[in-house]
Amino acid sequence: MKIDFKEKKDCIFMMLVNLEAYAEILMVSPHIPVFDMAITYRFLMHKGDDGIDTVLITDSLMNEIGLTHRELHDLAMDNTRRLFPPRLLEAEDGGIYCTNEHQSCGAGVLLYQDFMDEVAEKIGDEFYIIPVSVHDVMAVPSGEFHEEAMLHMLADINENRMDDRENLSKCLLRYNSKEQSMRRVASYSFRNEATATPTALN
Repeated sequence: MKIDFKEKKDCIFMMLVNLEAYAEILMVSPHIPVFDMAITYRFLMHKGDDGIDTVLITDSLMNEIGLTHRELHDLAMDNTRRLFPPRLLEAEDGGIYCTNEHQSCGAGVLLYQDFMDEVAEKIGDEFYIIPVSVHDVMAVPSGEFHEEAMLHMLADINENRMDDRENLSKCLLRYNSKEQSMRRVASYSFRNEATATPTALN
């Protein structure tokens, strides 16, 4: 039976993925680059104890359901919080894992400024973000570890994972709640600071 996706707009959510790992898919899908990551959009078809089933929204599917990229993005940002409420999980080493209640496709919580500010209330106004996977990111208080150690940790996680599509980023990020800004402070190949500037939407 053909699915009428126009009737499932309340099931659209966003998922943060790695630009390089999803390069081929992104060529035919609406997305917004954020550092070396990309915001993508999916339909949630099933969510349960056995996991989730999703359908990627391609350019053709976006046109089929009659949405512009801006409308799709705004809808997904609102729906994601309802479908996958953000969640904090405290780690033994003092950091905090940021994900969602289902602990699946949860790395996008770092895009919610008020949620990042909530993290700041727990571990300080400025903190590092280690993009552990597409499912979660780790917030680490400033001064807890050297940048080199955190970057090495991230590289080990990425390089030892079986599926590259589970990797999120090669960048170490830093959030400042007073400035309400997120910066890239280090990556595998270079060491400079840059401010996230998402591509403009039509």
